[in-house]
Amino acid sequence: MKKEIVSLIFFIIILVGVVIFNAVFIGKQKPDKKIEIGKTSISVIIADTPISRAQGLSNRPYLEKGTGMFFIFDEPGYHNFWMKDMKFPIDIIWFDEGMRVIYVRENVSPDTYPQVFTPQVLAKYVLEVPAHFTAEHNIKIGNQFSF
Repeated sequence: MKKEIVSLIFFIIILVGVVIFNAVFIGKQKPDKKIEIGKTSISVIIADTPISRAQGLSNRPYLEKGTGMFFIFDEPGYHNFWMKDMKFPIDIIWFDEGMRVIYVRENVSPDTYPQVFTPQVLAKYVLEVPAHFTAEHNIKIGNQFSF
């Protein structure tokens, strides 16, 4: 019985630590790479682990202009996105393995949750940017990106 109580307390401490870490560090994470789409440069936070991809931009108060979150998946797939715990609208851009834009959803509002947004073809990368970014920078299907 004592071991179970100790295990439960340990689990609670770990859970609280993860919540605090997310609130303090992930919410304040700064862009660490730049990608280029045509002549447009975007500073991005990389989400390339299951945990960082699941967290995404959830619970962040905003996303600065000219910045985004860049999701890198292990394999191409029909990678779904939704607006769970989002605080602001975004544009979502899917890319194939050849680094070409294959699908775009513009001005996706937090009010759309629990709707799921899915590309129509296999994607390897996804970029989330502030709403209206794709229109302002004339980003279209077929555009190429690079690091």
